[in-house]
Amino acid sequence: MRKSCQSTHNLKHICRQCKFLPVNKFQHTYPFRDVCKENVRTARLAVADAEYSLASVKKDVANKLIHSYMDARTAQEKYYTAKRQVRYSEEAARQITIKYESGAVDMMTYSTAISELATARYNVLSAKYETIFKNRIFLLYYLQ
Repeated sequence: MRKSCQSTHNLKHICRQCKFLPVNKFQHTYPFRDVCKENVRTARLAVADAEYSLASVKKDVANKLIHSYMDARTAQEKYYTAKRQVRYSEEAARQITIKYESGAVDMMTYSTAISELATARYNVLSAKYETIFKNRIFLLYYLQ
């Protein structure tokens, strides 16, 4: 019985010493192995972060492209509507001018019709330049 306890004690002592022996031959020759593993892990995380950032930027550009397209379409519709409004205002001003010259309407009605025509022409110019501006922005995003 004594011999068995002695052998168990010896085995424990040998195993305790084995823990300190190097497992592979590179452990003592290259002590910065853990540092390199950490650098690789950090680089992989940086690559994943860059891929996520790229996907985020692509999504943002796509959203801006869609938004600029919708703005350009809206500005174009506004321009066409303003042009129709000028046609209607010109016709109304022409008819009121005829009535004013014949004395059927007063000066206030005539002045209002001419003022509305001037406002409609201003709206056409404003819508035209807004359309040009929005189309240029759309082309800027589209050509990227």
